[in-house]
Amino acid sequence: GRLQWATELGVQTHMGTQFGLASRIAMTVSCLLVIWAAFSGLVMFWKRRRSGTGFPRRPVDARLQRGMIVITVVLAVIYPLWGLSALVILLLDRYLIRRVGPLRRAFGMKDRPPADQLVS
Repeated sequence: GRLQWATELGVQTHMGTQFGLASRIAMTVSCLLVIWAAFSGLVMFWKRRRSGTGFPRRPVDARLQRGMIVITVVLAVIYPLWGLSALVILLLDRYLIRRVGPLRRAFGMKDRPPADQLVS
């Protein structure tokens, strides 16, 4: 029935055979772009890292722009597990990394947190 048809369509599309050569080219280009993103991310990290160990310095103005917030919320709705992971990372950053001195230094932040983020 319909479930079998939908499953077959999903499998064929995933394998890149549903739409012929155009599908295979699109899938191959997508895979190459993911590999390029991973490689270029590693190169950017390597170029920005501090001497010795540690992460690159955090930008002075690390606030997210409005468009980035919208994209993040849309992705979190489409991919709920990714959204949950992003939320956990944000909470760890806000309540643990920013408040623990060695972690702050490892992540390239100033030694003291802003006054509004100190635990009372």
